[in-house]
Amino acid sequence: MTEGQALCAQGQFTEGVQLLRQAHELDERIRFLVAFYFNTLIERAQTFVDNDWQAAEDLIQQAFELNPGHPLARNLQTVLLDRKRDHLVNECFSEARKLRGTGDFAGALARVQEALATYPNEKRLLQTRENLQSENGSGRTAQGTQP
Repeated sequence: MTEGQALCAQGQFTEGVQLLRQAHELDERIRFLVAFYFNTLIERAQTFVDNDWQAAEDLIQQAFELNPGHPLARNLQTVLLDRKRDHLVNECFSEARKLRGTGDFAGALARVQEALATYPNEKRLLQTRENLQSENGSGRTAQGTQP
């Protein structure tokens, strides 16, 4: 346990947490160990949540396994879910923009629909879908009226 604490303090987080996890598995009743392990996971997740939500996600999950009702863990998970949504929505926009740029309105619309299946009330996705449907409809009309 002390070696795990020392490694975390030295910035060798992965190795330190692994040792803390092993110590916790040996005796889950040591409250100090559980608290230190939990706090270490939360602190590390906080450093990742804004820039690397994927790294934070695993840490937060581990923290929840230790203390599912902890308010800081719940709050951090809410922030994480917001970052994850923003990332996936931005990724969708980028892909849809590329497809639209090549004239593949149906592909762009399908990509937006796919994202809407996960985030059905996301206003930015709803607006993008509406714009694509409008552009696709006016493109067909313009094509239909040309000789």
